[in-house]
Amino acid sequence: MSVKACISGTYSCLDTENAGKYIIKKPKENSKSKREEWYRHQRRAIQFLSLDIHTKGVLTPKVLSFSENELKETFQSGIPLTQDNFETLPVEVQNELPNRLGKFLAKIHQTHGIDTQANLDIRFFKSSIYFSVFNLPKPFLKRYRIYLNLLRQNQHSFRKVLCYRDLKAMHLLYDREKDNLSVVDFGAVGFDVPLKEFCLDNPIRSDLSPLFIKKTIEVYNQQKPSQKIDINIVKAYLYCAAFNEMASVCRMKKIPIQDIVGLGQILKDFLENLETAFSDTCMP
Repeated sequence: MSVKACISGTYSCLDTENAGKYIIKKPKENSKSKREEWYRHQRRAIQFLSLDIHTKGVLTPKVLSFSENELKETFQSGIPLTQDNFETLPVEVQNELPNRLGKFLAKIHQTHGIDTQANLDIRFFKSSIYFSVFNLPKPFLKRYRIYLNLLRQNQHSFRKVLCYRDLKAMHLLYDREKDNLSVVDFGAVGFDVPLKEFCLDNPIRSDLSPLFIKKTIEVYNQQKPSQKIDINIVKAYLYCAAFNEMASVCRMKKIPIQDIVGLGQILKDFLENLETAFSDTCMP
């Protein structure tokens, strides 16, 4: 039996060719508090996975063993659904995957709602300087201000539900041969407002296609959840969060001007893709 070992982030992974695929997770930090935090997160994930919530065509990990120092679970192979990977899939698959994920998330939210109310806390800083630094056209600045005002006007209360809370391309794996969509890494699962499931705080680093996000929400809303998601609010949140993420990086890391120009192009491409994907919404 040949064994391949690799280290990735907080995980120590073993891929055995003959015995099937699995992943071994270990706490990355040695401090007692960090190890305890890791244990709490993994225990919460196991409690969620033990509910065995699933829908057609969506796979979740199966826990093989768990201790304070190690978690061993099945590992479903596949390509992460980055925007580039997603766009290489056949059109029928591109339409089907948001359908599966939307139904899966709706089932989680519908099944495990609680009565606690929570405000959608939206924090964004305004800085017209960065629009010129990033070399963004003036229409982007106008949209940013409109979207920011929309978000501030809609900070109303939402009913908390059980949320996955870690939607990103690296956690959505698609197996072309078996036609399986695997949702992995449930360490962040917890109670939150359903809107935050889709309003990614770091939309660029999540690397999900805006069209994929939009289609997933449309399917989700068709499932008649207790709280429908306003797609305009999601668009506004993604737009402002993407800009503020880039601006925050520039502020904290003091990036040279030539690198800022590169970041500005990445941001511009993302915002244009977002506008194209959400082009049939009612926002300007």
